[in-house]
Amino acid sequence: MDIAYLSERYQAMDDGELLALAAQPDQLTAEAQTSLTKELARRRINPKDLSADLREEVKARNGLERHWNPDAAYFFWPGLRWVVARINNWQEFTGRTGRIPTLSILTYIVHLALALFVLALVIWYGAQHHWSTWVFIGCVAPLAIADSYLSDWLLGKVRIYEIAKYRSARRPKR
Repeated sequence: MDIAYLSERYQAMDDGELLALAAQPDQLTAEAQTSLTKELARRRINPKDLSADLREEVKARNGLERHWNPDAAYFFWPGLRWVVARINNWQEFTGRTGRIPTLSILTYIVHLALALFVLALVIWYGAQHHWSTWVFIGCVAPLAIADSYLSDWLLGKVRIYEIAKYRSARRPKR
């Protein structure tokens, strides 16, 4: 990074932000450490002379700035995005209705277990019969396409059933 850019960026930060950075120098590049040291010196701030309250603030700030970056995980396992979306959907349903969507969760778990079992079975069968990669792909691709359509359809039906069940339970009896 450009030192001029870092200097400009550090000048725009408040004292607490600079101290939060100074509290973890191992996370900074050499250029960033140099720019940070110059900015702290310009403001006449010595990070070693922090009060106990300021140390706690710096620790709290550093703790709040650390977030899990799901994009890194999604890069290595793209299907994780759908799993996280499904879990968020269940949490939203629970938040709105006060009920856990047990049928959806159970359907999803059974589907996952069945899909993994079928995949393991196809891999085992292909290994026993010395399938080439193309034969394996030719067998798995149609199964995966059919599974994605059928599972989306089934999970959608289960979801609609759970919503209808919740709505009918909320309706006053006549």
